[in-house]
Amino acid sequence: MMKFIKNLLSIFCKKKKPSKNIYGNNERYQQNSASLIEIEELGNANFHYTEFYASRTAREQGINNRPTEQRILENLLKTSDKLQHLHLFLQEKFNTSNVVITITSGYRNWQVNLLVGGSPTSRHMAGLAADIKATILGMELAPDKLARLVIQSRIQFDQLLIENNILHLGFSEHEADNRNEVKFAEKIKGNWVTRKISI
Repeated sequence: MMKFIKNLLSIFCKKKKPSKNIYGNNERYQQNSASLIEIEELGNANFHYTEFYASRTAREQGINNRPTEQRILENLLKTSDKLQHLHLFLQEKFNTSNVVITITSGYRNWQVNLLVGGSPTSRHMAGLAADIKATILGMELAPDKLARLVIQSRIQFDQLLIENNILHLGFSEHEADNRNEVKFAEKIKGNWVTRKISI
């Protein structure tokens, strides 16, 4: 009888193997989703936490751009993990530790977004976007080449916007909503115009 009970327990209490994450390490978000996130947790091996909300415009205008809402911090934590995944992917692909990803624009509050001419619905305001540049062995990658590498890294994204000298990565709050769209973007007479492309 005892053997029969043990067999039943082994069947119903069997631990499931964790599913493989193919879009970047989101373990930190999963671990922190049930507790309050401190802003310092946005940092990781290759990014300082302040990089995700630093803004020259905010500094020059005396605006506090430091996020405090938990929803935004949760989103920034996911953005941080995806950029770290991209950084590690580039190191492995080019077999070098001499990789630098620079965040030219991360989180923006509504004031900063307005001052820089961002879209009224910009993902930057939700902590779900980052404009980046990347250099490998001191050589800067063109935005379209960097976009190809993002796709190769298998990070799930909503939109990649290829602009003049930067690459915009935008994410959805829920992974299932990411569309993985790639577009060319340019500002014409004060308005952003985009068109889908395949690369």
